[in-house]
Amino acid sequence: MFFQLFGLLTTGFFLGIQHSFDADHVAAVSTIASNNKNLRKSALVGAYWGIGHSLSLLAIGVLVLVFKITLPEIISQYFDVAVGVLLVYLGLVMLRSYYLKKDQSVIEQDENSSHKHIHKSFFIGILHGLAGSAAVMLLVLSSIDSMMDGLLFMLCFGVGTIMGMMVSGTIIGYSFLLTQKYRKFGNAYLIVIAVISIGIGIQVIKENWVF
Repeated sequence: MFFQLFGLLTTGFFLGIQHSFDADHVAAVSTIASNNKNLRKSALVGAYWGIGHSLSLLAIGVLVLVFKITLPEIISQYFDVAVGVLLVYLGLVMLRSYYLKKDQSVIEQDENSSHKHIHKSFFIGILHGLAGSAAVMLLVLSSIDSMMDGLLFMLCFGVGTIMGMMVSGTIIGYSFLLTQKYRKFGNAYLIVIAVISIGIGIQVIKENWVF
């Protein structure tokens, strides 16, 4: 019994880590974390995304555990489209900030508003969770009979997601700091992240367009 539960929780933890590195998740966090010149704040961007994501998945998971119901697929698709639009928006905002980068006042404003980026990451995480991108977790959850085991599984999945996104945010922040030593590389780095975010956003919209 113990080893069965341990295996279930370990699976939840590593599924959470794997899930955190989905392309659309990394793209969203990249556009926010790259605005920070502090590794701690970049890690917090990832952590808050993971917390928001885990909270929304917890709410959906409780519905699965208690009432054995899930959100209709079309609702998840609506949220997926919203995520795609958001990724395109974040990429465009990043391109805009690049063209305004020569304005020192804009740079200072970005530095002073880093806490807003952290809060933004939290709400984006919630939206990502509602988009139903953790289908594997919900599939496993639907096969668990014990409510306590299900809650522990979701907790481990959430912890794995948060830790994975903290690592992702730190790596993105660190790579951004490295590129800033060479202005041309730094500018190219920002443009690449923005274009990737826009591209992934468009792809997500195309795959889930239901209107």
